Amino acid sequence: MKYNPAAPEVKENPVPYYAYLRAHAPVYHLEDLGWLAISRYADVDFVLVHDSPRRTGSRAGSPRADSFGPAGAHRARANWPTP
Repeated sequence: MKYNPAAPEVKENPVPYYAYLRAHAPVYHLEDLGWLAISRYADVDFVLVHDSPRRTGSRAGSPRADSFGPAGAHRARANWPTP
């Protein structure tokens, strides 16, 4: 499933997209934007608590995928807690 938070169909009914992301891609790389969409509460909480502007390129818990290096979301997810 391709996820684009700005797509009209996602804006109209985001719930199925969120469910899919939580089940299949809890850390989803939005390549066009260079962002990560983080869909599970524990993962979002982890990023907000442990976020570092130097590490993620953000100031408010919005990590950029490219700041994690070539492994992107996979490496970022490797050390995160599992709910």
